[in-house]
Amino acid sequence: MKKAVIFAVSVVFFGACAWAYGEHPMDKAMQTWIGMKAKEVVKIWGNPSDINYEQGQTKYIWEETQSRFIPGTQFQKKVDCNRILIVDTSGKVVFAKFTGEGCPFTSESAKKYINPKSIRK
Repeated sequence: MKKAVIFAVSVVFFGACAWAYGEHPMDKAMQTWIGMKAKEVVKIWGNPSDINYEQGQTKYIWEETQSRFIPGTQFQKKVDCNRILIVDTSGKVVFAKFTGEGCPFTSESAKKYINPKSIRK
């Protein structure tokens, strides 16, 4: 059990370090949508959970909540992942970010949020 706790703490620590330096896989995935039309994102991600209109721009928010087991216990914790896109008056994404501790923290798990048109073949 001690090893599992050390492993879990290491994953969180190194994930936080990568995030602090802008290398979080979700940062990379979100940035692939900059310059794209919002309707293209909706085709891939589905309808947003919320849409807000602010100062001539539109804020699209996709909210996800899931439960994760707390390592070394049988308890679960609810975690959120919110993907946020700011869209200009022409319908193009001008800003993208994510919030929440429930977002993917590996490149493999963040792949489903990458713009498929940005993937080199």
